[in-house]
Amino acid sequence: MKIFYLILGFFFSISLSFSQSFCTTNTITYGKESYHSGHTDMNFMSETPLVLNIFFHDYQTVTLTEDDYLRAVADLNINYNQFNIFFKYRGFELINGTATPQNDMLNVHIQDIPGGTALNTSYILVSYTAFQTNPQILLHEIGHIFGLLHTFQGTGRTLMTFNNPLFCEFDPVGQLRTEGWFPTFTTNSENVTRNQTSGDFNADEAGDFVTDTFAAYENPNFCRDLTTGDSYYIFSNEVKDNATGVKIPYVDIDATNIMLTVESPSDYPFLRDFTPGQGVRMRETIINNNSVFGPILQDVSVLYDPYKGEYYFAGPLPQNGPPTFQPGFDYRFVECECDCPIPRDYENTNFTFDLSTVIASFDKNESDFASIIHPNHSAIRIVQLDESPIQPRRCYDNFNKAPNGGSVTRFNDGVFNSNVTVTPKDSVGINEPNLIYDLPSGLYVIDKYYDDGSENQTTLIKEDE
Repeated sequence: MKIFYLILGFFFSISLSFSQSFCTTNTITYGKESYHSGHTDMNFMSETPLVLNIFFHDYQTVTLTEDDYLRAVADLNINYNQFNIFFKYRGFELINGTATPQNDMLNVHIQDIPGGTALNTSYILVSYTAFQTNPQILLHEIGHIFGLLHTFQGTGRTLMTFNNPLFCEFDPVGQLRTEGWFPTFTTNSENVTRNQTSGDFNADEAGDFVTDTFAAYENPNFCRDLTTGDSYYIFSNEVKDNATGVKIPYVDIDATNIMLTVESPSDYPFLRDFTPGQGVRMRETIINNNSVFGPILQDVSVLYDPYKGEYYFAGPLPQNGPPTFQPGFDYRFVECECDCPIPRDYENTNFTFDLSTVIASFDKNESDFASIIHPNHSAIRIVQLDESPIQPRRCYDNFNKAPNGGSVTRFNDGVFNSNVTVTPKDSVGINEPNLIYDLPSGLYVIDKYYDDGSENQTTLIKEDE
């Protein structure tokens, strides 16, 4: 008996309130020295990806679920990926007593405290109430860990009366403000001017040491619409900086920078932006402080590993569930083919793939975290990490699991035409060990159907001797 396998293929039918009482003054001393002032033109996507482990210590003040931690990591990635900075979720523990930080992680402690405090990589303390409802507080505290200061650094506030009241159309009680915040100055106060030829220019050595953030003072006068998210600084030429010459009004203060402070928890959602200069400073802080961040940094390949679950190889289904990936990325699981019943290593690109056939797709804002699963017969594309040309990773192509049905198609004339006999097969028939041996000589196509919706098709010629 001779059997010629002509084609072997498969087809898929899956057709902060951050005022001093909320963000405590941090004790971090690194950062400023590693930042090259004024350098804001970095092409971040051409830089080396920086991937950091993050772990949560939950002191169980309120009931949290793993979805709460995953949502926080998704928020971090959505906001930091623009600088080629990434976070790998490494799990959580419930604390009844004292936590032991892990030296290869960013350690976030969720406690019954007001606001948040960034002490060091071992102790990033966050209020459980803010953690649940205002992801910006963790974005803010991680910014401190990466060397960022408050945008108002060095300039305080004092409550005074305006000669000309300020107007805000969104104020719920009265649209004119007769009182407001005026700056108070120290030797580290930042002047408004961005003219580097001016003797008053000090943005590279005062304030937050980042030249493309606006000069600010603590809790400037913002007008904010809670219903739409609109926010802006209310200009007053009475509010002026500390320049040695003619004082300059604070003309335009960024109302949405994540490193601002806010007056009340209702202001948290307005904090959603970083500047390129802040991105440069964060990257250089991480890179230039190897003793601090070296143990925490990971190879980019870890982002292509599931945070929980197991890949099926053979035999019974894994008890820990399917391979599930952290949210916060744009995933494209594209069709691939190889002899790889377990996923190829990240470095191994010896497989074929079809970018146009997307078996499963998930947006970075996906809220059903349990659905982000690596399907069989696919490779992983993370859009935020796309290479040029695009190269998916970790092809998983496993046909060890028995098919649940199929069919045998015989071409009665011995050539490919419409004169065929199709014999459906149930799970017993399609898995019969002697299925091919018992076939008469001829030209056949054997289709096998699987629980995950995929199909395996084999074309063969059988000749009897």
